[in-house]
Amino acid sequence: MRTRRFYDTSLIYIFSQNKQHLLSKSLIASIPNSTKATWKNYPNEKFFGFEQRNILDEGLEHFELYKKYKHIKTVLKAVQNIYITLYNVITPFKLAFYKLQENRKIIIDLTSRYTPIFGLNAVLSIFQISRSSYQTMLLKEKIKCCASYFEICTRRFGKQLLKNQVELIQKALTCNEYTHWPICSIAYYFQRKNILHISIQTWYKYARLLGIKRKRIKKIKKPPLPCQKPNEYWHLDLTHFVTKDGTKHFIYFLIDNFSRKILAYKLDFDISWTNVKACIEDALTLVLNSNFIFENNTNIQLITDGGPENKSIGLQKFITSSLPQIKHLIALKDITFSNSMVEATHKNCKYYYAIPSQTENTMQLKNHLEFMFNDFNDIRPHAALKGFTPNEVYFNSQPNFDFVELRRTDAINRSKLNKANACNKCELLK
Repeated sequence: MRTRRFYDTSLIYIFSQNKQHLLSKSLIASIPNSTKATWKNYPNEKFFGFEQRNILDEGLEHFELYKKYKHIKTVLKAVQNIYITLYNVITPFKLAFYKLQENRKIIIDLTSRYTPIFGLNAVLSIFQISRSSYQTMLLKEKIKCCASYFEICTRRFGKQLLKNQVELIQKALTCNEYTHWPICSIAYYFQRKNILHISIQTWYKYARLLGIKRKRIKKIKKPPLPCQKPNEYWHLDLTHFVTKDGTKHFIYFLIDNFSRKILAYKLDFDISWTNVKACIEDALTLVLNSNFIFENNTNIQLITDGGPENKSIGLQKFITSSLPQIKHLIALKDITFSNSMVEATHKNCKYYYAIPSQTENTMQLKNHLEFMFNDFNDIRPHAALKGFTPNEVYFNSQPNFDFVELRRTDAINRSKLNKANACNKCELLK
């Protein structure tokens, strides 16, 4: 009994496209001639959804190339692998450097695998990498130098920090002694103490490499108030502070614009103009005891916000009768500048010195404020003051530090020590 044979639709499609030469001779011979002739004469419109045949057409063209040029199969497979890798590593327009670093090992493996096929320059051009950059990448990935903290060749990368210097940075950024300082202050402090002479940017770079995250105050860039000397502009404001026991406090800060020095502070449980007056009195006492010289008709410009504690009649009478003379200005009303200088001091207080979630009660808050007053003014270097403390700038007693020259000298010495390393592993890549 004769049985009917059912054929795969791919065979019908291949014959209808006149591509039967792609099939084996034995398969073609097993199909009746009448059946083959019928398939060849099938119009495309006979089949529903024929518009989607372009998907199969592309695959058929690739297969035909495989059959015709068998020797390029390996090349096409290599291109396919590289393309898949590039899809995950680069954007359609530009190779992202940080992505390149993350996928360094993948790129090195692909390059070494397909260099015999395409040549090194051709593979590197696909990844948009120069030959020197590839050699640098190869050094960092393949050669592990024990003299370097990150196992990077010290002879080829002589500018990197010494191992003990990286360990020093790690210790400084993780110990409790400097938790209330930003990284820039630590960097200047270590330079002042002749411990480590590197730039602030290098500190931030190695903090990132070490995976160390520290609190950073988000700064809003605003045009600075033009100030040429101490006691030209003062800023006064209050901030509320709630300790863990639920007690609400108000902290008043009075600072000097030019030096960032905290001239006076008060802690109270209420908002009152008498606290503002007490801060001004303390600041005036400091000015008189320090023998500051004021030129004729020169006033201290006191900038506050428009709060009720700053508008009371008693405070205005006190200000008008004070010596040296004080001119009271309301921020963003009598003057176009804001009171952000003292608001930054509030943030320093709450971010670094007296963290609300860690301050138990009023007594502990008082201790934190006393510590901040001494540390902020006299010990902690400020990046805005080019590494000097507020007291040094306020009293014009800055020590003679040439930070740039110290960093340059240290970089030269560090490079010599790195290049003197006896390890010869990097010579193997030549």
